Amino acid sequence: DFNLDARPEVRIAGDRLAAYFTPAVGGHLYELDIRAIRHNVLATLNRRPEIYHEAIRQAANPDGNGDDLNAASIQGEIKCKQENLDQKIVYDEWPRKALVDHFLQPGLSLDEFRLGGGHVSDFHTGVYQSLLKRSRERVEACFARRAALASYSVQVTKSVVLETSKGASLQIRYDLEDLPVGMPIHFAVEFNLAGLPGGADDRYYYDHSGQRLGRLDETLDQPHCERIGLVDEWLGVDVSLDFPMPCSCWAFPIETVSQSEGGFETVHQACCVVPHWEFVVPEDGRWSVELTLGIDTSAALARELCNAAEPRTV
Repeated sequence: DFNLDARPEVRIAGDRLAAYFTPAVGGHLYELDIRAIRHNVLATLNRRPEIYHEAIRQAANPDGNGDDLNAASIQGEIKCKQENLDQKIVYDEWPRKALVDHFLQPGLSLDEFRLGGGHVSDFHTGVYQSLLKRSRERVEACFARRAALASYSVQVTKSVVLETSKGASLQIRYDLEDLPVGMPIHFAVEFNLAGLPGGADDRYYYDHSGQRLGRLDETLDQPHCERIGLVDEWLGVDVSLDFPMPCSCWAFPIETVSQSEGGFETVHQACCVVPHWEFVVPEDGRWSVELTLGIDTSAALARELCNAAEPRTV
């Protein structure tokens, strides 16, 4: 019980990464420690109601007429550094972690998903059974759940493999079984990555060709994606997701409204990346997909070596 919630967790670790999972809550990957830079890339927070949220809503619409929140003139002591902050107040209905499994309505849009809509099952929060397989070279954590998808009972099994000595990546595989033959399915896997701020040109997304897609506080809707990476040059880390089976991919900032000395403003909490696939169930009722979550800290390590080589001044 690593997180002290009275339920057992699963930990797999190697020389470079340590990964923690919650079988009792969606089989989520809830902590991923990058040993080289001493950074947990899943140190995310859920957005919950705060006392001041209602004050912001009332200031935005004092007469109930739907007027926009004005950044320069706010009632009473409510001061906002940005416009339309009331529209940024969103609460999370599931943990903003990684390997969050979603069965969604076919054709669901990015805007509908980011507001929490479109689910047709409870795999994103349900209890998974877990199994560990270990050898000297690798460790594998397997998570399985059978639950309802509409009026059908389906099985989801996800396995995560980490090589113990040189593992700077997690090899992830999903096997979906007993799916209703001929039915259109929309399946998504959510990753929320923290400690990678937006608002700077040296923190950005890129694709399989290395082309920049936008800063980490931007919203992306990629229709054909083989890889999406997130780079933080200041931290010296590159987090990538590779898809042998190309997918569509959503990416958007997880933002909350917080209070600073100058007033209320949005705060960037995490980057949400959601690869998703839409398909028609084949005759055997099965579907599988593999993906790789990779971590590259070579830039941070090179910087440390340069700093160590510099002569010290007294």
